[in-house]
Amino acid sequence: MKSIISANFNLLNQSSIWDKLKEKDQFTFDEYNNFNFTLNNDSIINKYNKCYLVIYVNEMLKEQKTIKNFFLLLNRVASKYISKKFYIFFLKEKLKNIYLDQANLLKFNECFNSFKNKNSNLFFIDIPENKSKFNLRNYFYMRCPLEISTIKEIIKSINEINKEKDYKNYKLLILDCDNTLWGGVVGEDGVNKIKYNEDGDGKVFLEIQRHIKKIKEKGILLSLASKNNEKIVWETFKNRGMFLKKNDFVAPKVNWFEKSNNILSTLNELSLRSEDVLFIDDNLIELKKVKKSIPKINVYHVNDLIDFLKFLYKNNRLQLHKITEEDKKKSYQYKIRSKFETLKTKNFDRDIFSKLNQKIKILEISDKNINRASQLTNKVNQFNFTTNRYDISKILKLKRSKMDEIKLISFKDKFGDHGIVGLYNLSYKTKNSILITDFLLSCRIINRKIEDYILYKILNNNKNKNVVIHFIENKNNKSLINLFLKKSFFSLEKKIGKKKLYKIKSDKGLLNAKNFFK
Repeated sequence: MKSIISANFNLLNQSSIWDKLKEKDQFTFDEYNNFNFTLNNDSIINKYNKCYLVIYVNEMLKEQKTIKNFFLLLNRVASKYISKKFYIFFLKEKLKNIYLDQANLLKFNECFNSFKNKNSNLFFIDIPENKSKFNLRNYFYMRCPLEISTIKEIIKSINEINKEKDYKNYKLLILDCDNTLWGGVVGEDGVNKIKYNEDGDGKVFLEIQRHIKKIKEKGILLSLASKNNEKIVWETFKNRGMFLKKNDFVAPKVNWFEKSNNILSTLNELSLRSEDVLFIDDNLIELKKVKKSIPKINVYHVNDLIDFLKFLYKNNRLQLHKITEEDKKKSYQYKIRSKFETLKTKNFDRDIFSKLNQKIKILEISDKNINRASQLTNKVNQFNFTTNRYDISKILKLKRSKMDEIKLISFKDKFGDHGIVGLYNLSYKTKNSILITDFLLSCRIINRKIEDYILYKILNNNKNKNVVIHFIENKNNKSLINLFLKKSFFSLEKKIGKKKLYKIKSDKGLLNAKNFFK
């Protein structure tokens, strides 16, 4: 994963302290001493997965028009390259000196905050004020306004960011209760004596819950795995007026069974991979037992409250970012999925799908859903025939093309609206042949006959034509897609390494799919 680092001053690239970064595929751009050139150059940006921008606010940004243009540039580039990550070290500690007028300072902060969360791939990294040291001598003699110690702090932050797994957000946060969401053991201390919302530790627990709630509202699911009395736990959330409520949690497990079994049950219920999940507990033995049973799950040990709070604030896979409308509904959508799983477990029969009032709608790409379209191509891995990653500009190009037909898929059932859950793209190579170049669905609605029905619709809309689907196998999609390809309406036409072409036949199995939808 190569990265590019750009700045509007020179010393960053000249100093030998960058050498270790360069050894790790980090590249500092110094052809022009101007980050505007870097951001406006497609040939540069296209080469890299991540871009680190070091921005120093000086007198040049005093004018409101200049400030607005500056943020507009960041927003435009982030929107264009939605599949790439932009990390901005915004050194703004001198703002108070530059904007002596408090009203102007407020205007700047308003402008900054309005753009800060505008794009999901735009991250602002704070350098502590006591570590942002400016040097007038360096500014005049080396065209860099910073002390070497500040540059080292920037490098340290870059290295910390690069330790994360490509900054892919956790999909689910599973929490213990006692000494994790509040202080003390509620079954022993009692609801009114646990620490929450008082001075000291109680205030820290309040802030922990407040921030976890904020994480949930941005699209990361919350669940519980607690060895406890379920009735007392829900009474605690309610009677102590906590930030987190019962309805904030999806598929919570509060009982006396092994936590590893409870967590596995939750993962199966929500159809999530363990590597996309973080489990937090204060009991190290419980963490080790869970890790032994579920090796790929991520865990965090709550040993010190302030360290725990810092972890929630700073962990890159928990960072708050601008989200799509679908993300805001995620907790609700997984809850209605959980209702289906519960119904299926209690009363499974072959006619269950016909009783669910399932409805599919094929949607055109529009300004309202194009971010979701790009997000799906960049996030969905398991049921994704090609795992092609598309930014907004690529999707717009496909939409305008006369040779392609790119659509979104939304889904509803008796439990509620699951939102936009999938995407497909058709390529009309010849008059008599259609290639499905992309077909992907969110795993939370897999095995609901949707995948069959979409292929039936494509085939039905293109009668007397040869319809084939492109499959590029990788470690993420090989299990689910290969299982799906065993269905009777697929036949292998061609194989070139990991690339395969399958013909789709109109047989009884495919035709039956229409019976499960209104």
